[in-house]
Amino acid sequence: MNRLTIPTKDTSSHIKEKPVTFRTDYAGNIPVPNNWLHIFQVAAEQLDSVYLQSRNTYARLVSHTPLHKFAFDEELNEGVSLDGSFRFRQRSGSTVLAKVDYCDCCNSPGRISFFNQRGFETLQLCCPSTIPIYKWARFVQSICQGTPQSETTSEPSGLSPLEKGPIPLRHTPATLVSILDYICDRQASIELTLETPDSTQIRELTPKNISFDDITISAHAERCTFQIGFPAIKSLQLDIEDPETPTLIVTGPQNLQLMAIRPTSEPFSRSCFSAITNDLLST
Repeated sequence: MNRLTIPTKDTSSHIKEKPVTFRTDYAGNIPVPNNWLHIFQVAAEQLDSVYLQSRNTYARLVSHTPLHKFAFDEELNEGVSLDGSFRFRQRSGSTVLAKVDYCDCCNSPGRISFFNQRGFETLQLCCPSTIPIYKWARFVQSICQGTPQSETTSEPSGLSPLEKGPIPLRHTPATLVSILDYICDRQASIELTLETPDSTQIRELTPKNISFDDITISAHAERCTFQIGFPAIKSLQLDIEDPETPTLIVTGPQNLQLMAIRPTSEPFSRSCFSAITNDLLST
């Protein structure tokens, strides 16, 4: 084990504070007690905003967002943000590691990485570059003082199996690019959901730019970005159980759900999505 010491550099305060010292592994990672609820509760209290990244094997959703207070739903065994945009489910065998060091690409002073039982990073809480490193270090110090939480049963897959009901569409994965271009050109808002056994993140966004190549499809909005692996897309399906808010489901290998897109409550969004739905069902 190595030691990492972060000095206090808060020049706005005349109170001298002791430097923050952590024990790290050879890669500079700081082990954090495996208590996801405590971590997100402390983050909501101490950090104005974070970059929250959810990932499954083939897709990711990144949002720059304030964290709302969290409650624990005992019936569902989930941590739930009070605004309903984020849920997490701590699984057996998961681990949490923290980093307090500047990122070469974005100058962030650190991040918290959540790994499932197979060592795959399904969640990441990243500190904005506007937050001083000493403040981030104090936050990491706070979450390291938590105690491990009892864990739920592990899941065999990193993706969510698709429930029966949606209508399979006779369209190629390239159709998803056309749909996103249509939405982007009209500046319509959408609600996007990325779900894994570990978490569910739901974001409303208005895509400003769509890019794609042989590897990925990416959509960028003001405070949100999502990417999906183009070769992984096996089909598009449409859930019209609620005609007012039809949901386009992007599926991958073994009919597993990669991502879901639906209109927001705005009339213009619903009108655009209605046109998309009619076109998909008629061709």
